Amino acid sequence: MKAGDKRKEIHYLDYEGSRAVYMGWLDAYKQAVAEKDKLLTRAMGGAIRYDTPSVQNAARESPMEQYVATLETKGIDKQIEHTKGMLDKWRDVLEVQEAELRRSHDMHDKVYICRYIDGMSVRQIGRKLSYSKSQVFRIDQEIQERISGKK
Repeated sequence: MKAGDKRKEIHYLDYEGSRAVYMGWLDAYKQAVAEKDKLLTRAMGGAIRYDTPSVQNAARESPMEQYVATLETKGIDKQIEHTKGMLDKWRDVLEVQEAELRRSHDMHDKVYICRYIDGMSVRQIGRKLSYSKSQVFRIDQEIQERISGKK
């Protein structure tokens, strides 16, 4: 980076932290969708019972009315929209950070990109970056130690 450049250099630990936040929002989104699906499954009727007259339950709300009321009271749709918005925001942050990482000249960042983002093997990384397998293993071990020490 140039001396007059005010941008903060993105390090793989920053990317890993942002990725952890993104994964947290992804889990929250999946839980909200699963809860909505569970409510819908309950609202969907089962098999028709011919032994009970349907007139007995005429005053009761229908299962779909209960489903809609539960969605509104729990705010599940709003929660899904909020978590989806946060997922989009953090996905954009990760894309920017990944682009910055790819421009980095640090060997740890290069190995991190190849190993954890691109999914390359140690042998492939060694060929691409002109490192020996032992160098790649050493750098990968340092990366894993720093990441586990950060968490």
